[in-house]
Amino acid sequence: MQKKLYAEGGAKNVTADGSTQNEPIQTAPAILNVASMINRIIGNTLGPAGRNYLTPLGITNDGALILKEIRFDDPREDSLADVFEEVARRQDADAGDGTTTATTVATSLTPIVLSKVANIEAPVPGYQNVMDIKRQLEVECKEAVSLLQKHSAPIVSVNQLVNIAQTAMENHECSTLLAETIYKVGKDSNTSVKEGFDGKVTVDIVPGIEYPLKIQASSMFTNVTRKEAVYMNPLVIVANHVFEAYSDLSLFMQQMMADKNAKKEQPQPIVIIGKHFSVQFTAQCVQITQLTKLPILLLSCDGLKDDEILDIAIFAGARYIDSHPKEGQKKFELRYDDAGECKELLAGKEQTSLIGGIGLQQEVLVHGEPETMVQARIVDLKKLASTEQNPNTREELLRRAAGLKGGIATVYVDAKTAVDRYYLK
Repeated sequence: MQKKLYAEGGAKNVTADGSTQNEPIQTAPAILNVASMINRIIGNTLGPAGRNYLTPLGITNDGALILKEIRFDDPREDSLADVFEEVARRQDADAGDGTTTATTVATSLTPIVLSKVANIEAPVPGYQNVMDIKRQLEVECKEAVSLLQKHSAPIVSVNQLVNIAQTAMENHECSTLLAETIYKVGKDSNTSVKEGFDGKVTVDIVPGIEYPLKIQASSMFTNVTRKEAVYMNPLVIVANHVFEAYSDLSLFMQQMMADKNAKKEQPQPIVIIGKHFSVQFTAQCVQITQLTKLPILLLSCDGLKDDEILDIAIFAGARYIDSHPKEGQKKFELRYDDAGECKELLAGKEQTSLIGGIGLQQEVLVHGEPETMVQARIVDLKKLASTEQNPNTREELLRRAAGLKGGIATVYVDAKTAVDRYYLK
């Protein structure tokens, strides 16, 4: 196979200077040619006995990946192929599977729809315009979904989910592992696939949220070898603030020392998630830890959006403090009650996980009904996603909502050869 899966395109003419140019092509025949070619290639991959294709990246039967490699010589036909690739992309974004089926349905409908479209230049009685056909398809789509819903059944056991996964994957060992993972973290979980390093497929589940927060100083590692900091039941401060001097913590420390619950034999670790920490502030925190044995961990959230920092605060049950001038807050004031808490915090070289934030239990009133802080945030994010026009932004909102609710599952895929690894991924 060449670098791309090239399909037969339109004819070419040779010009006087020896170069080639495409002949004019009629729109309908071009669409039919592209749809027919894609249908033949993608349709062959359907089902358990479906054909695999060798792409420049490896062997696969995934419709969306194969579509990216199907190219036509004629640039106009090539642009039409992008339309069917968009069908696969949207299906993948909405469901995560069924890209081949969606593409096959789209290419199969193409000749049927085109046969009903009226010629604009010479309309014929009995034909329909494009918008009429669109409305008809939408009505028929709702009817089809309604019929399918009558036969749908809720998943109540992991065995049911395993059976479904095995119809979608050839490798039963992997399908069982994935089904068990999704059943454990929930259908709203945030699941990703990455390359592994131990020659097999493994899963790592984090029952919390995960963000790229950076440890401010190497002296704050609890495990220097692994370059990570792990704390149990830490207080969590979340502030979109630039910490310049230790005086920013004066009121917080005074109130903590006066609090009877804070006077324990083992000091409760303090985790500060902030926009930026000055060298002076960082050095003072390190010195306090060395002198008093009070663990203070500084995590920089620089690079995160304000809404993402708010997600962290809500999960931890902390008051989100934003000292940005646009908020009109003239003075930064951090109180002891502003801190949240989580059961465990794991800060590594690239990612930081917060597990069991008290925002999962703390309740607020939403339209007169009690809801946990996290659940109320999830509802807000899903509401924003339902009205968002940008598909990338919409996907990001849903990803954040999934992370807050179901935790994070990472599937690490490795195999004996690069070809096997790519195919499994």
